[in-house]
Amino acid sequence: MTQFTSERLQPDFNKNKSDFVLESYHKYSYYSLKSEIHGNVLDYGCGEGYGSEILSKFVDKVNGVDISEEAINEARKMKHNNITFTLLKDNYLPFEDDSFDFVTSFQVIEHVENVDLYLSEIKRVLKSGGIYFLTTPNARTRLFEFQKPWNLYHYREYSEYQLKKQLEQYFEVEYIKGISLRAKYLKEEIKRVFWRKLILYPISFILMPEKLRKLILGILWNKSMANRDKTEIHKKKIVSKFNYHNISLTREKEKEKWMSFIVKCKKIN
Repeated sequence: MTQFTSERLQPDFNKNKSDFVLESYHKYSYYSLKSEIHGNVLDYGCGEGYGSEILSKFVDKVNGVDISEEAINEARKMKHNNITFTLLKDNYLPFEDDSFDFVTSFQVIEHVENVDLYLSEIKRVLKSGGIYFLTTPNARTRLFEFQKPWNLYHYREYSEYQLKKQLEQYFEVEYIKGISLRAKYLKEEIKRVFWRKLILYPISFILMPEKLRKLILGILWNKSMANRDKTEIHKKKIVSKFNYHNISLTREKEKEKWMSFIVKCKKIN
C-alpha cells in the first residue's frame, strides 16, 4: 500500500467517517458517468487504480496515468485485460495526439501547478469532439473571502465562475454540476470544513507569503498525520452503510450545498 497522505484515496484504508465519505465521493464520480462514457478512456491522476477499474466495467479500454510511482506499482497489481497503467514522468502526457475518446481527471486540477500545460495536454490527446470530465472542490463552500486553500496540497480552489473561465480557454463547457452529500452527512461535512477554514484562516489569508503558508501548513499536516497513525481503524460495521449512494448531484438552486464540481467539457478545434 502506498504511503498515506490524506490526499490520495486508498480504498479500504479508512480510519474515520470522513475517510468513508471521501471514498464514496470519489467512487460516485466514476459511477455517475456510466451512461455518458465509452470507447478509449484516459484516467488522468488514477492513483491506485480504483477509478480505472470502475470505468473498465463500461468502456472498451482504460489507460490510467499518475505521477506517483508507488501508486502505479500498486495499480498494476490489478489484472484486467482492458486496463493499462502508465507512470507520468513529467508534465507531458506520453501519448499521440487525438488518442482518446474521453479523459477523466477527478480531484486533480487543484493539485497542478501549471494548469495551462495540464489542460493543453488533455486537449491534445483528446480526439476531435472528445470529452473531458473533471471534479474539483468548490471554493465557495470551502474558503472564506480572500483565503487561499487551507489544504497543503492544493495550489488553488475555484468558484464556479473561475473554473468556467479557466476551462473555456481550452474547451467548450457543456455543464457544471454540483456534487454534495445527502442531508444526514452534509451537515457534518459542512461543520468539518467550516472549522478547518476558520482555524487556518490566519495561515491561509491571501496576503500570507506562499512559502510561509506552505511551511506552517506542512508542520501542522505532519503533526496531524502522526496523530492519525495512533488512531485505531473504525470497525467496518459502524460505517459500512455509507457508500456512494449517499452522494448526489445537487440541484441548480442548491449551489450553497455544492461541495465539489463535476464538469463536462468538449474539445473544439
